[in-house]
Amino acid sequence: MKNAKKLAEELRMIGWRVVTGGTHTYIILVDTWMSGEWISEKEASEKIREAGITVNKNTIPYNTRKPTNPSGVCIGTPAVTTQSMKEKDIILLGHNINHVLRS
Repeated sequence: MKNAKKLAEELRMIGWRVVTGGTHTYIILVDTWMSGEWISEKEASEKIREAGITVNKNTIPYNTRKPTNPSGVCIGTPAVTTQSMKEKDIILLGHNINHVLRS
């Protein structure tokens, strides 16, 4: 849970909207609409996967986009936690995700 909360916090601080404002589980739902520029979940998930990070496409509650073209990605932290990543590593992971999505 610490890693998930830290990643949600870091992504929020960078400027991404974490849909629930944080997390109470090991899963984080991130809206890929940022600063008026929308990154499709397909493009976002492909970019993140190319960087070696696995995510799931996900719809955002109350979003008017069709479920076949959602605007969010779901990020889970169990895999990185089992690889002994700690909070300092999670901060770097958040910045890596941000860099990948904005490039």
